[in-house]
Amino acid sequence: MTRTQVAHELREIPFFSELSDAPLREIAKVAREKRFEGGQMIFFEDDLCDGFYFIIEGSVKIYKTSASGREQILHTFRRGETFAEVPTFDNGLCPANAQALENSTLLLIRRSDFENIVRSYPEVAFALLHHFAHWLRRFTVRLEELSLKDVNARLASYLLRLAD
Repeated sequence: MTRTQVAHELREIPFFSELSDAPLREIAKVAREKRFEGGQMIFFEDDLCDGFYFIIEGSVKIYKTSASGREQILHTFRRGETFAEVPTFDNGLCPANAQALENSTLLLIRRSDFENIVRSYPEVAFALLHHFAHWLRRFTVRLEELSLKDVNARLASYLLRLAD
């Protein structure tokens, strides 16, 4: 994929859809294309996280596994979504496993490269803040649903989300 194609793909991702062309070109320069076959692991829980991913094609599940082997899917990401931002920016380890559900093309943005771009283009930092605020709001709503609503209300909320 050429840098121009990468920049075009990034423009389609909500995270960066409002950025001007200059930072998109810089991000396209440092983006590393990664391809994964369906079922292939992207990273494991407790791996060192050195960057975050954009999904260009395919889908990825983020999940945890209990000591007894039971799997709990935390989220499924699809085209146009990003994942692994939090462990990238808090210098932490990956809190869960990531696995390609189908043949997938991802763009990896390494933390050090992204930090250099943020220093040069503050608008990228605002896009990241907006992105994190959106996710925090989603988690707040999800926590409310899980802790304050009965099963019927949770099911209704889930079905409404699927309809969207």
